[in-house]
Amino acid sequence: MAEVQTEKNTVFYILYADSIELKDESVTGQKAALFWYGESGVHHCCEAFELTAKVRSKYIAFFCITLADINSPAHPITMTLSEPDGEHIGVAFLDVSQFSAEENFQEMSVELLTAAGVVAVVTLFTARQNRWAYEAVVPTTGAFIEWEKDPQAKMLYDHMMSQDAAAEEEKPAEAKPDKKEHQEAERRKEEQRQRDAEAAERKRQEEAEEKRKREEAEDRRKRDEAAAEERRRREEAAAAEEKRRKDEELDREIARDFVACHWVLYPLITFKNASQRFVEEAVWSQGAIVRHIAAAAQAARRQHSCARALALWRLRAFRSRNYNGDYRNYNGDYR
Repeated sequence: MAEVQTEKNTVFYILYADSIELKDESVTGQKAALFWYGESGVHHCCEAFELTAKVRSKYIAFFCITLADINSPAHPITMTLSEPDGEHIGVAFLDVSQFSAEENFQEMSVELLTAAGVVAVVTLFTARQNRWAYEAVVPTTGAFIEWEKDPQAKMLYDHMMSQDAAAEEEKPAEAKPDKKEHQEAERRKEEQRQRDAEAAERKRQEEAEEKRKREEAEDRRKRDEAAAEERRRREEAAAAEEKRRKDEELDREIARDFVACHWVLYPLITFKNASQRFVEEAVWSQGAIVRHIAAAAQAARRQHSCARALALWRLRAFRSRNYNGDYRNYNGDYR
């Protein structure tokens, strides 16, 4: 058998993560794994598992390092709880000085943190041996050892697994609480999924109802605007028709009055230089038709020159309240 080789400052840490207790239920049901990271960039992880209230991880890692001072070990090492794709759920920054410096296991609780606080607590057992091998031990700045390829790691791994199996056989009832906890966690997870689904459905219904109300309000607004526009068009059409009817009636009345007064207005229409006195006497002599003068004057104004229209417009004096009965004393107010 080959002789065992050692190196006095090279040590071998056994890191056994026995269980993980969740403190943040929001990560329940996620797939995750425990990772170790050394300062030199080396890392190691276990197989992924589903997070429940408490998980038996039973994860064993072996870390070998050459220390500057074996009595005062110092080397940073990091533990994380991460998703399989590498997204961290919680992290703990440790140092080998916190681990056991003896071959007997020492238990410690490691809090995995996020910015919001503690997400999980890992029950970690650590122990330390001198590094040995069947060939020369090579000093190292830190390396994780695969137990299948290393005699020291394989011996320790087999021993720990046999001890764990024996403990499981002696205390089979202890597995039941884990099963119950798992079932309880599954029940809580299912209830949370149902609550989330109900909340999402309520939100969808509220959004649909709000959208329906907005659409109905918009339809009412458009209908009201269309009805108002239709009323406005009808009112404008009715007003235009009324104006046209009144204009036609006025034109007919003016035409009748113009014919009735034609013999009085004829001198005004024919002679540009007819005197005002002549006009007034001509109209005065026909007092019975004075009420037609204004309408006739309007017709004459549309059909003849401005001078004649002005002369005709003066005939309004005979309908004015300012007329005193004597056209010779008329004061000139044509309102």
